[in-house]
Amino acid sequence: MTSVLKLSQQLASISLAVSRSPSTKLLLTRLPVHTSSASYAKKPIKGAAPGVNQRKFLDVEKDPVLLTTRLVGGNINKEGEDPILEEDSEYPDWLWELRTERGVLELDEMSKDSLQYWKRLARLERKKVNVLRKTRNAYKYY
Repeated sequence: MTSVLKLSQQLASISLAVSRSPSTKLLLTRLPVHTSSASYAKKPIKGAAPGVNQRKFLDVEKDPVLLTTRLVGGNINKEGEDPILEEDSEYPDWLWELRTERGVLELDEMSKDSLQYWKRLARLERKKVNVLRKTRNAYKYY
């Protein structure tokens, strides 16, 4: 605390000298500046201690008999077994029409009656306009 008082007294004496001095710009550039520093959370060291946020991964099942007869990883309970797969005729027809590929649907594949189609179309138009705005000023001759 005493160092803060000393620093404030020094700053007060310097400010008096600055106000009396004709070359105030020179003195103002050489004033000590107090900066604050932030202490952020330290990153955990790898392998130091098992943390709470570590991910747990399941082992990959490689047994072909289990993969064809059971839904591996489908058990949501802590205890028990994975559910047994049934015949394809036991499942509803819409299940086989679900999209399994990753990525964004193209506009041609979307229905024009859906809200997703129109939102995607508006987004693509905004992107096109933004690209045109960026390139419009790039080719002007000054």
